[in-house]
Amino acid sequence: MHPFHPEDLGDGYTLRWGTPADAEGYANLAARSFKKNQSEPDNQIVANYARDLLSGTHPLCPPERVALVVDASNHVVAAAALMDQPFMYAGIPLAVGRPEIVVSDTPVRKRGFIRHIMRWLHAKSADNGDIAQAITGIEYYYKQFGYEWSIDFPGGAKVLFSQLPPLASDAPIVTLRAVTTAELLPFISMYDADRQRPNVLVTTPLSAEYLTFTMHQSLSSEGNLPYFIIDQHGRIIGYLLIGKCCWQGEMDVRGWGLAPGIIWKDYLLATMHALPFIIPVLHKKPGEEVITAASLMLDSSHVIYPLLKSYLPHSAVDTYVWYMRVADLVPLLQKISPVLDVRLANSAFAGYSGTKHISFFRGGLELTWQQGQLTDVCHWQQPVESSKADACYPPGIMAQQIFGWRSLYELRSLGPDVSADNEAMQLLDILFPKTPSWFLWSN
Repeated sequence: MHPFHPEDLGDGYTLRWGTPADAEGYANLAARSFKKNQSEPDNQIVANYARDLLSGTHPLCPPERVALVVDASNHVVAAAALMDQPFMYAGIPLAVGRPEIVVSDTPVRKRGFIRHIMRWLHAKSADNGDIAQAITGIEYYYKQFGYEWSIDFPGGAKVLFSQLPPLASDAPIVTLRAVTTAELLPFISMYDADRQRPNVLVTTPLSAEYLTFTMHQSLSSEGNLPYFIIDQHGRIIGYLLIGKCCWQGEMDVRGWGLAPGIIWKDYLLATMHALPFIIPVLHKKPGEEVITAASLMLDSSHVIYPLLKSYLPHSAVDTYVWYMRVADLVPLLQKISPVLDVRLANSAFAGYSGTKHISFFRGGLELTWQQGQLTDVCHWQQPVESSKADACYPPGIMAQQIFGWRSLYELRSLGPDVSADNEAMQLLDILFPKTPSWFLWSN
């Protein structure tokens, strides 16, 4: 366990944990830092998000998980929070931490304050029992702290409301109704049924506590709002998860599912026509009040994408990628071993017994199977006198395959640092197939 006593960083600067009394300092720093240029007004959207994280009421972030660097006058000059990030891998819940609102004031940059903060957050995350950390952010920057691009970020299509075909006279009509607090459990049940599709790997469970906070308590316009899709007879036929804040003239549709027996083709256009009616309740960034499109942030295997090609004009949107930091793959592989056993049982390697050695050049893994069961995962160091390992990956890269973002074939295109013999290649492809994820923000 780490004591995390306040740490003197020199020149009057101190690293310490935050309290609710620091909320305004964190918010003001974030507001003036998260903008494209100095002529823009301070970013109150991210400021309110920072206030939430230090409020003492955020369900995913106690205030003692916000690391601050303060100057001699106790002004916050750098900060970041460690949130709990709800995370499921093929139905198995994993404890994952998420650094968020990572920020430093312009005059103190290049002093290594963020490096010190990330060191504290990673140590705190380990103390919490987290198996990994996830973050979205600046290209390359977080690689300095052990992160690698590893998981699909949902997205894929933009639909302009002005290009929607008109509804036919006999088309079904739907309305969208905000879910009430009393209806959260039925909503979550519908969302979970969608989330647990077999062709989606990493997903984000939502709790009633989290949704209640984002709906009724949060100061921030970050987060997600739950809606039901209602047909002309007043029946609930589906759900939507809508981003609370619109960006660059677009509203985010982050989840979309229909009840069993409801035909997607029949209700796709009707639901798209209903979306603009909820725009007035969504937050807009100053200067971006006119909302002209819906951004569909769904997993790439979602049924809606083939339908769009046939029924709705749309444009493809390049998807982003989550950074992941997995300091030790052993506990991760141990935790997900039931999934790996099922994959093996459904393959040509059913009943396999044997041991494979995977090298990361500085360290590695030894994996042992007995009659189709992964019985042991441990650290391994290739002996000097031994022959080549069964497979090799540069440090951090294997996580890209474990989380389904890249196949072994794709990773091998990086160069000869990624390699495997024939049997190991077949086995690793079976254990870690390329699979889309639907991994959502839980801001």
